[in-house]
Amino acid sequence: QSAHTVAVAVACAERGLTSHLLLRGEPLKVPTGYNLLAGMFSNVTYVSRDAYADRDAMLAQHSERVVSEAEASAPGQACAVEVVREGASNGEAVLGLIRLVEYLAREEVLGPRVTRKVVIDSGTGTTATGFALGVALLGLPWHVVGVMLAGDESDYNRYQNQLLQSAKEASIPTVASEDLPLEWVPRLHPRRFGKVLPGEIDACRQIAQSTGVLLDPIYTLAGWEVASEMATDLGSVHTSGKASSIVLVHTGGTMGLFGLGQRFPKEF
Repeated sequence: QSAHTVAVAVACAERGLTSHLLLRGEPLKVPTGYNLLAGMFSNVTYVSRDAYADRDAMLAQHSERVVSEAEASAPGQACAVEVVREGASNGEAVLGLIRLVEYLAREEVLGPRVTRKVVIDSGTGTTATGFALGVALLGLPWHVVGVMLAGDESDYNRYQNQLLQSAKEASIPTVASEDLPLEWVPRLHPRRFGKVLPGEIDACRQIAQSTGVLLDPIYTLAGWEVASEMATDLGSVHTSGKASSIVLVHTGGTMGLFGLGQRFPKEF
């Protein structure tokens, strides 16, 4: 259940471009949520988890197949393929995140410019890294806390460096990796990515009933738990320094509940 892949598919469809989405795992028995939208706006290929493990090889192989099929159907016509990496971890993606920071920095949105901790759940780390770059470029007194969902700190430091290098190659202003106001922390209950622990769907239900905020157990619940702990004690052991307020960036993922409804029908 990927929000950014569907956003890419819709944007391509609006511009008359053909998109191809590679989704990990198996098709749902009943297409719902983002899986349904993906099939409406794009050519979807479901990739086995073993093949998906080598992302670069998978993307290269599929790109070659798309070019081959296009040239066979229209001989003599050139076919250009642009690859959007997992998690939209292309350097160009940081432009949208810088724009998001610029919007949130407006006084009518979050109020006066004060010290803040900004919590972001992180799959590939693209959102947290791009957000932190926006904070650095705009000179805001904010500190970003990326909650790691799919690896350890060394993995995320590597993702962070790769994204900054990609942005630099795209002629986008950057800062040195060590100058990013960003730290990586584990989620409160670490696990293999995609695994849902007992009670987490019910926790999402209780949060929705008490606050009106809809979360999912794979992505946004992880951010909520860390932010809640930090809000209880602004000097939380999970972060360094103090902050006058805690902000949780809701990254989406809620349509993933449709897929979870088919994996765990008794929970719904």
